[in-house]
Amino acid sequence: MISLKEKPPDLIAMEIKMTIPQSEIFAFLQKRGYEIKAFALINPAVEEFLISEPQFIWHTFTATKQDQEQMADRHYLKVFESELKAFLNNI
Repeated sequence: MISLKEKPPDLIAMEIKMTIPQSEIFAFLQKRGYEIKAFALINPAVEEFLISEPQFIWHTFTATKQDQEQMADRHYLKVFESELKAFLNNI
């Protein structure tokens, strides 16, 4: 879904809502020079007064360029969002 609204005096607000297969996101990032790698995000156990949660591991992906290390900040969705914003700003 694409929604366009005029914002006076001379701006247009655009909202885009889409469902995209994960494979297409990977393909977009690979075209922009990223390598998609498996990554395990480890959330430590929490022991507090009223909260007791065990450690859990979330298996996901990172998008890294050559010579970049894998880390949570390079989660493929964060990278996709920033690359998509840069792509749209060039229009």
